[in-house]
Amino acid sequence: HSAMSPIDGPEMASPRMLVHCIAGAGRSGTFGCCFNVVEQLMAEKSADVFSQALKLRSHRPQLIESLDQYRFCYITILSYIDSMGDYANFK
Repeated sequence: HSAMSPIDGPEMASPRMLVHCIAGAGRSGTFGCCFNVVEQLMAEKSADVFSQALKLRSHRPQLIESLDQYRFCYITILSYIDSMGDYANFK
């Protein structure tokens, strides 16, 4: 499941998160993209910021409004990976 998946209803098994900035687009989309890439890293041992951003924008084109927000996603994921040292959490 991704952070931007629709809420299914009371029968859902996993907890959900709601993230919303003033417009519900730029900053929310930036956070959602970073969150989804971290989930992807944990599940697949790979990170693809571009595909996650594209997937989010296919549902709502305004998500990640600027180049700075897109760049922030890459910097954040690189910092996250660097913080893991020798990728200890992937063993």
